[in-house]
Amino acid sequence: MRILEDSIKRIFVAFSGGASLARYLMEHVDLGHDPTYGRDYIIVGGFTDKADASGIDFFREHDIPVIVGTFEEFKQNNDTPTPWKDYFAYYGQMIKTHYDPDLIFCCGFMKVIKKPFFDLFPGIILNVHPADLRITDPGTGKRLYIGGKAVELAYNAREPYMYSTVNFMIEEIDAGEIVCVSEPYEVDYDNQTWEEVQSEMKYVCDGPAGIKAMKLFCCGEYPFN
Repeated sequence: MRILEDSIKRIFVAFSGGASLARYLMEHVDLGHDPTYGRDYIIVGGFTDKADASGIDFFREHDIPVIVGTFEEFKQNNDTPTPWKDYFAYYGQMIKTHYDPDLIFCCGFMKVIKKPFFDLFPGIILNVHPADLRITDPGTGKRLYIGGKAVELAYNAREPYMYSTVNFMIEEIDAGEIVCVSEPYEVDYDNQTWEEVQSEMKYVCDGPAGIKAMKLFCCGEYPFN
């Protein structure tokens, strides 16, 4: 565990792939886009559910410890009637004991988090979602672009602009309170597939929205728990 000054917030990152948001936060220090990293907050560790996640190498190259815990391995080694709940209870407790984070940021973490994890970290889990969660169905009031196919859904609906949203995570998927949104990204429907749009948004939308959220968190401008 890194020993940090009390004023520096401890951020823990959960990811399933390349951890692009963590890369953006760290790499943009040198570009001057986020002077708060290293001064007001720092990433102290990561967790991935994928043994082959490309973000693992990035974390290790920057001397940031990573917990690798696949559900398949956990289930194989633990005979339990509630494997998903126990999986999140086990790794959640490990994260709390060894890192005691002030905030957990999920960036491309593709597992549906279960209640024990939320109980361990009430009100301090954020997610960056590659769609505008402010858009709702006029009939039901429910958010339209949620889940893993959000970009594809927004693309097929021909939304003129795409946004990424940082929101609090709760048990209901993509239903937590919105913290902030990115600047708009205009889609070129004649020349871009939805996959290309999603890839572009990781750095045009996800990253800047993440920095905005961290500034709010570190400056005490948002009522985090």
